[in-house]
Amino acid sequence: MFNSPEILKSTSVIIPVHFSPEEKRPLIRRILENTFQNQDLVCSPENIIAVVDRGSTAEEIFRDALPGSSLYGIRVHSLEKNRCKAGAVREGLEIALRETGAEFLTTRDCDGDHFVEDLPRLVNFLIQATEITANSRVCVMGSRASLEKPMGWIRQEWEKLTNDFLTDLIKLRLAREGKVLDERFWNGNPPDIQSGYRVYSRLAAQIAVDCLAGLPEDRHVLNFACEFEPFIDISLDGGVFCQVNRLTLVEQPVSSYSNTDYAVDYGSYLRHAIKRLDLNCKEAVLLFDNSLSRSSLYFTNCREDLLKCRSILEDSRSSFYQAPYV
Repeated sequence: MFNSPEILKSTSVIIPVHFSPEEKRPLIRRILENTFQNQDLVCSPENIIAVVDRGSTAEEIFRDALPGSSLYGIRVHSLEKNRCKAGAVREGLEIALRETGAEFLTTRDCDGDHFVEDLPRLVNFLIQATEITANSRVCVMGSRASLEKPMGWIRQEWEKLTNDFLTDLIKLRLAREGKVLDERFWNGNPPDIQSGYRVYSRLAAQIAVDCLAGLPEDRHVLNFACEFEPFIDISLDGGVFCQVNRLTLVEQPVSSYSNTDYAVDYGSYLRHAIKRLDLNCKEAVLLFDNSLSRSSLYFTNCREDLLKCRSILEDSRSSFYQAPYV
């Protein structure tokens, strides 16, 4: 199904590109060349969009790419302002929606961890889910069999905890309206909400653009908003999330989260989500406590950070939540 010319022309791929300033140019080039290798086999070349920070080493590498390189001829969009991954994905999706006729809008990370070979399965599942549900607001996530191996146990547990909590927040909000979150296409597993490998239908992509555009100028909120925010809004809008198993590297060559303060960044985003969902703070904190009780992380030396995260949810005047974006 996927190999038909119509499907290839209807697929767009947006790849936000960001590396730490400390990363060496040869490593960045190698990772980017690997990321974009064979991308044209599953997507029309004119529909591939790399989103880079203006003046970055990555922008220079694309500009200097020679014929024969997988980076040669790639459409590059340079950001006027860095608003973390959320801002880069939003602008990339906006361009794809505005300037291509793509029906399947894909986001992939730039670190070589999202394999091109998995894309046909994600697109095909989106087509099938759309037909089964008669719903045109569909997003398929590429879920990982293991979070621990590529990221380590601590980050795995933070992801599991925050995914669990956010899912409960959405269920609570939907229950107000007598609605239920559709979990039929989650492959029988908890949703891998923080997977950046996704395929959106056009309507789902537009919802993602709109909610990402409404984020506050707060880097703590922006750091984890890119995948969370569309999951909230598409779910509340009656859309359908699906997940399909994908490959992942056992060890990631680079990471943007190595120095992340999980307590502050997750706490700030989740506090933002509670306010957006117009939920009672006390009820939301009780849901967080429920998630903590299921988390192995709480019974380690990470407990202090978890309680720090919880305190941010409790106090809307927290300096962490209102920290200005810089």
